[in-house]
Amino acid sequence: MGSTHRAPSIAFFAVLYFALLLPFLVTLPVAAQEAGEEPQPSDSEVFIDIVNVKVVNVDVYVTDKKGNPVTGLKQEDFEVFEDRKPIPVSNFYAVEGGRPVAGFTPEKLPEGVPQLPRRIEAVEIPEDQRLHLILYIDNFNIHPHTRNRVLRELRQFLVQSVRREDRVMLVNYNRSLHIEQPFTTDIRRINASLTQMEKFTGFRAMQDSERRDLLDDLNDARDEFTAMSLVRSHAESVFNDLTFTTRALKEFVTMLAGLPGRKAIIYVSDGVPRVAAEEMFHFVENQYSGASAILESFNYDATRAFQAVTTAANENRVMFYAVDAAGLRTPEYVSAENRGGPGRGAFIDNVRVANLQSTLYLLADETGGKAIVNRNNVLSALRQVSEELRNYYSLGFQPAHSGDGRLYNLRVKVKRDGVKVYHRQTYRDKTVRDEMSDGTMAALHFDYEDNSMDLELEFGESIKRENSRHYSLPIKVHIPLAKVTLVPNGEKLLGRLKVFVAAKDDQDRLSPVQEQFVPISIPADRMEAALQANFTYSLELLMRDGNQTVSVGVRDEYSAQDSFVTRRVKVGS
Repeated sequence: MGSTHRAPSIAFFAVLYFALLLPFLVTLPVAAQEAGEEPQPSDSEVFIDIVNVKVVNVDVYVTDKKGNPVTGLKQEDFEVFEDRKPIPVSNFYAVEGGRPVAGFTPEKLPEGVPQLPRRIEAVEIPEDQRLHLILYIDNFNIHPHTRNRVLRELRQFLVQSVRREDRVMLVNYNRSLHIEQPFTTDIRRINASLTQMEKFTGFRAMQDSERRDLLDDLNDARDEFTAMSLVRSHAESVFNDLTFTTRALKEFVTMLAGLPGRKAIIYVSDGVPRVAAEEMFHFVENQYSGASAILESFNYDATRAFQAVTTAANENRVMFYAVDAAGLRTPEYVSAENRGGPGRGAFIDNVRVANLQSTLYLLADETGGKAIVNRNNVLSALRQVSEELRNYYSLGFQPAHSGDGRLYNLRVKVKRDGVKVYHRQTYRDKTVRDEMSDGTMAALHFDYEDNSMDLELEFGESIKRENSRHYSLPIKVHIPLAKVTLVPNGEKLLGRLKVFVAAKDDQDRLSPVQEQFVPISIPADRMEAALQANFTYSLELLMRDGNQTVSVGVRDEYSAQDSFVTRRVKVGS
């Protein structure tokens, strides 16, 4: 490392403490000023405006009445509305057949160098347009036989449709979330894990057995009060399961927040009820005239929880393609029909199916994706999904507000008749702090790295604390001053950095992201030497022994440039 020229030196110490299942990060700034160096100027002495120009991207999929992608549209063919107010499109990016046709100029080869054939040409995709495809298999809400049929079709879909530049992940949910395969461009790994997943347990069969037992008990119930007691107990159990399902979805979508580019989740289940045990409340309502069972079912409505998932997805540029693995369903409540009167079993079946599929439509419609339902063969529909993902438009606009944290409604119109338009319905104008926190956590979760500032992390030797099972781990963040924007201010050059730190241990216990403002002040006559050196920022983490992962994000406030790096370290012996 070159010598560091800075005035004054900034030392910052943080303590990361993994306690039980909930680690936390405590920041403890410590003054450390070198002899003869001037104190840092206060913010009031720096008369510089910081302007963050934010571009919001809205991915738009346009199809004709038959579902075929509509290509060839220009920027002037689109209108974008924020909270019903028109807003000009500043950036336009169009992709046809997986190749950019507008808004991106690939690097041209020198004259005389032969071009690759189009079929094997490497597609140059900007990072903010790269596709991250997630297969989210909800094993808690699926039958094994319907799941395995869809998994086989998913394997074919991946082989036929995924490109070299795409990143694919496989996630399994069985009341808790498991990443079976992290993001990879090697489809063989994903397909091998999909094959292994065919051996996993699916919990929907057990849930169906419980419903059938409940129907038998309802038919034998002595009166309305007994029936309602049975239904309430069942609804509470189902609603509890819904809470876990929606919480896992929201947490996973939030994990994706800091990843650049487009993110599409193919969510596979046998459907998830929006209202817990809705068909059972209808059964009681029909069985006992004058009962108010349907009104009581509103107490078990999980719509808001699912809307929280779609809101998080829209905030983080995530769309859902929701697949109902059950396909074309057969009546399940024949016994209820025979014992309860003409048509009642069919009616209950219809209520239940509509309830299970309504959440799939909600996830897809609100995020710009599609629901694939009532199909025993989903491969053709997945191919259509692939066509949409390879033929789309990305519209960028600069909102008048910047980082106010509010949620805004979006609407995109196309000046052409007979087309359907799909896009996310809302977005949140995130603060800079939220965006940097998202990026730091994404680096932690997915080994994501965007290091345009050439950050380097240097770990010191971990030292066991006296009378403690924890170790102190010193870390230095080296930042080349040539990569930092320095602004003249009198006889000084000033810089403004913000450093974000998070960590997790080998049991995936996370610390929250912590932020620290780091001002830089350099005498103007030392600028030439400073630009050849590094600015070094020091911190200390308190950790248990074992394998640890540390994520650091740095933002240059003057240039609005940021970088994220993640490194693993062995703590202790």
